[in-house]
Amino acid sequence: METVVTAEGDSKSRKVIPKGSSETVTLWQTPTVEVRNTQTEVQFQQSATKVDNYSNGFFKALDRNEFGMPTVVGIEAIQKQAYDEAYEEGLIAGRTAGQKELEESIQQAKQQVTLLTQLMERLHRPFQELDLEVEQQLVSLTIALAKQVVKNVTESDYEEILAVVREAVQLLPVNARGVKLYLHPEEVDIVNNALRLAECDEQEWQLVADPALSKGGCLVKTENSKLDATLESRLQAAITQMMGAQRKQD
Repeated sequence: METVVTAEGDSKSRKVIPKGSSETVTLWQTPTVEVRNTQTEVQFQQSATKVDNYSNGFFKALDRNEFGMPTVVGIEAIQKQAYDEAYEEGLIAGRTAGQKELEESIQQAKQQVTLLTQLMERLHRPFQELDLEVEQQLVSLTIALAKQVVKNVTESDYEEILAVVREAVQLLPVNARGVKLYLHPEEVDIVNNALRLAECDEQEWQLVADPALSKGGCLVKTENSKLDATLESRLQAAITQMMGAQRKQD
């Protein structure tokens, strides 16, 4: 150990490497630190590059005056560019949303068409599938409606009863005797005047007022026959004929 004496008279001790052992000493160097280019660093560098490029393009695009300051025209151009870019992005997003809504609407329409088709198939069931009770109810309802319609017609138009009487009289045999024509009381005078039955022999022709008969019909009786031309019987015959024709078509 070597003793070193300073100017102040203090002494400090330190290790001194002998001259002969210098060959075994290794020089210390700063260690090498490996820099890894991780994904985060790459993304950061890319983002920084984009910002730099956008900033450079932004400032280069500005129209500058003689003092190097951006002009109004340059600022408006940048604003228009930003607006156009935003509009294009919004347009694409709107088209995507509209396409999705259209597909949903088409799907709903298909479901409604399917339901409507099923309903129409149920409504097109053959008439034969209806039971007898329902059929009779429909017939009764039809007769009631027809009677009401005919009643309204005969109350204002007497041509109907005259036509019925003419048809009934023509169906009688030529040598018919003791003919009695039963009519509604309000239609006796009309038929009597129209057919001029008053000039006939009272023993051969006789008009009888029958309150039980409906307007628009008559009942003809002779000594040997009876002809039912009442409103109810004619309606029933017409409906029966119509129902028979419908069954043949089915």
